[in-house]
Amino acid sequence: MVTLYFSINKMVNTCRIANKMTTGAMSIMTRNNTSLHDLVLRNSKDWLTDAVLRPILKQSPKLQRLDISNCSSVTNSTLQVLGVNCQNVRTVCLNDCHWVSVDGLTVLAIQCVNIESLDLTGCWGVNDEAITLLAMQCKK
Repeated sequence: MVTLYFSINKMVNTCRIANKMTTGAMSIMTRNNTSLHDLVLRNSKDWLTDAVLRPILKQSPKLQRLDISNCSSVTNSTLQVLGVNCQNVRTVCLNDCHWVSVDGLTVLAIQCVNIESLDLTGCWGVNDEAITLLAMQCKK
């Protein structure tokens, strides 16, 4: 019954329990789930890595919102997986993700043209060129 619930769940929000989550718990919550629309993992800096997040994104083509704000152990390779596999994403929150670079944003701009909201507050590696490309590609 629990497995069925997690396999059809459309939202995973761990921000209230981020400091208590584990990679194993996250795996149980997202395994075999291809229905995710909202994935909120804000402040999961102690356990969230590319190795944990990329497989989730690869199986989530319906994802519309991703919030990985303040997650310091994720890299631009996750943004590339997001761009390739979750092209209908509308909201991406990367607040205080100092690892975000022009390369990661370029993939998002080219692949995810439906983005309506992108929070880049505290993303030091972002420049005017990347913002211009996002504005030109993501018309919404």
